[in-house]
Amino acid sequence: MADESGPTMRRLRQMKGITQADFYADVLSPRQAIRFENGENAPRLDALFPLIARLGLTLSEFDAQRAHQTVAPPVKPALEASAQAVIAKLAQWPDWQLTATEHDTLRQYALTASVLSLRDIVQLMTASWLFDPSVGESIRDRLWRDLQVYRAVPGYQRVATGMWTTRGFDYAVRGQLARSRQAFEQALSLPADDRFSRLNSRFYLALLHPERGAAALYQQTQPLILGVWQLGDRVLADGLVDNRRHILTAMGVHAHWRREELGAMARMQRRQPAAALSDAADYYTDAVFPGLTAALAEFGGPLRVHEHSGHEP
Repeated sequence: MADESGPTMRRLRQMKGITQADFYADVLSPRQAIRFENGENAPRLDALFPLIARLGLTLSEFDAQRAHQTVAPPVKPALEASAQAVIAKLAQWPDWQLTATEHDTLRQYALTASVLSLRDIVQLMTASWLFDPSVGESIRDRLWRDLQVYRAVPGYQRVATGMWTTRGFDYAVRGQLARSRQAFEQALSLPADDRFSRLNSRFYLALLHPERGAAALYQQTQPLILGVWQLGDRVLADGLVDNRRHILTAMGVHAHWRREELGAMARMQRRQPAAALSDAADYYTDAVFPGLTAALAEFGGPLRVHEHSGHEP
């Protein structure tokens, strides 16, 4: 293991842009680090595991990286630290309003970062919709290539399926229905780790038929939402309701808000971190959510009073 792990650790450390002294501090002496990276010895497991963690990888991900001798230019540690701070915000709330600097930092990192873990890939894939279509597509393409390193790692299928469903949703809300269908069909073609992954793709595929009209699309997709709600996963159910509304709006068939859509948005607003929006009054408007003002006038407002509106069959 010494001959393989040490040189792999050096290659990944250099791709991360971390100096040898910083990387091995408090774990190995300078002499031990040099010998380890030259493949002359191997540290004890209680020393190896913290080093793998400093790369942001799991043991299985490190083993996968060891099997693939990929080399990439180093990323500046300052860029990675700044980007991870932005990613932490988006993990709390995907619609967090970023500054221009944060947006540019995330773009640079998403296009150039190396030694990405499965968790990194998922987070950057989710954030890819924040960018112009061409940039988002470039990010998704490079993340898919990076993901292939982990084909033998537990969780690969789940992440691969999620990447295609993310593409499908992004295409749908941009009105690119043919590309959206292709993406969801690609997700369905992959072996699924869990049954819901397939149900999720079928849910979105069922929506991509504006010619059927909103009433039929609501009727066809409501059973899954209701089932998820009744199983107790209220966050997921609200997300499906909100995503359905987004897609129907993009297809030009969302002429009328439903009470449950206001309920889902009200609960999402409650879960939203206070710092996520610079001005909530500028966010919950017709410019962002077409028809919201009329819906609140019809059902009564403000939005928060609808927090207890559920999902009717």
